[in-house]
Amino acid sequence: MTVFVDREKELGLLIEYVQNRIDVIVYGLRGIGKTMLLEELGKRLKDMGKETLFINGYEVVSPEDVATMIKSEATDPRIILSELFSKDSTVIIIDEFAAFMRIFVGKRVFPSLRRVAMFIRTLIEKRRRRGGESIILCSSAIGLVRRLAKRYFAPLFRQLKMFYLGPMSLEDARRLAEKLCGEYSNEVIELVRGVPFYIVKMCEEINIGRKPIEAIEHLLSDPNGDLNIYFQALYDKLSPPERYILHLIARGVSRFSKISERVTFDISIYLKRLLLSDIVRKIRKGPKEVYYEINDPVFKAWLALQEIPSLGRLSIKSLIISSLSFEAMIREMFREITTKIEIEDFLGQKVTIRPARVVKYSKGKVDIDALLIHGDKAVVVECHFWGPAKEEKIEQLLKNARYVEDNLGLKVVDKILISYFGFEAQTTNLAKKQGIKLLAAQQLREIQKITKKNWGF
Repeated sequence: MTVFVDREKELGLLIEYVQNRIDVIVYGLRGIGKTMLLEELGKRLKDMGKETLFINGYEVVSPEDVATMIKSEATDPRIILSELFSKDSTVIIIDEFAAFMRIFVGKRVFPSLRRVAMFIRTLIEKRRRRGGESIILCSSAIGLVRRLAKRYFAPLFRQLKMFYLGPMSLEDARRLAEKLCGEYSNEVIELVRGVPFYIVKMCEEINIGRKPIEAIEHLLSDPNGDLNIYFQALYDKLSPPERYILHLIARGVSRFSKISERVTFDISIYLKRLLLSDIVRKIRKGPKEVYYEINDPVFKAWLALQEIPSLGRLSIKSLIISSLSFEAMIREMFREITTKIEIEDFLGQKVTIRPARVVKYSKGKVDIDALLIHGDKAVVVECHFWGPAKEEKIEQLLKNARYVEDNLGLKVVDKILISYFGFEAQTTNLAKKQGIKLLAAQQLREIQKITKKNWGF
């Protein structure tokens, strides 16, 4: 199922680069929608009268395949690549170009991937001097892309645009889900966020009769579940130490020192590999306070569902609260704020957010979505995702704030209600009276911009 929805901003930028004959490397995690974006780009460029050649690196398995595509009779890999990049009047789009380059590696001509990359760099330089059309390279191998850009393509770095494709915004993701499975769009995007591949898979399961929770559980747990198979393939490529580190992080053991305490080996080299492959990211809260987070929350959920004798497993209900809900997304955002930031809230009020210890608090009938703790002070956060927030959310937030002061020995210095899709008029009126700060999608995107992070808002 191929559906393209609302990547207009990204498309516009890529078209602008092509019109200015700028070469681009598009990169991003698997499933994020790079191929759909490039296919749509190819269609629009053709509609604009530009000759376009699209090559999927996973669909060519030998240099001869490339020769056939460009109608060449050459057999020498150097000549095939030279003829490809000499098509100056053609916009060349190579999807999964890391896989594309690997088919040219061989003892006779290119003994290493590095030699292939260096040769392609030379061809691109010559093409640029001739004024050829743009080259668009794309890859899911993010670590490799960064190494190539630093080492082999360094002389071209001023001309190559590094174009990172992140998750779709939640609004765009909801439109995609609405097209595919209608009434359950909110549930779908809360569970899998803005990754088009996951949205498609969720909607396929919903369209055969499964409810959203049943769909995600089947996809992640069933031996024949598409995401189970998908993640198992990724997992199988990892070393045993890398796997164990990921299982620890997925179960909340994310601080460097705490991970080290749980294992008998030096974790540094394995964390470096996981960082390089963009499976995890590093969060530095202080000189000796370093945390690691798994980039893909759905992969994190899959890991936590696996039965590990020494670690156990989480239930799907626990996973939704801890990893796959909107409130989990918000906790993730606050955890990654490492410097003080200031923004205006939905009502124009000043909001100051400081680095803090971020926890979810649940005891008996008390359920606090997020507590931001610094010293003996706390900010109480209430989250809402199902349309504009009603007055009852303000009442719940006030109740939780009273509980924190009466029972946890913390002074509440701020109360924040976060509702992605805004607030009812009565809610904003009550928030003004009670001094409560309101954050909606616009404010969350501003936090993303200031912190230079991308949580998909």
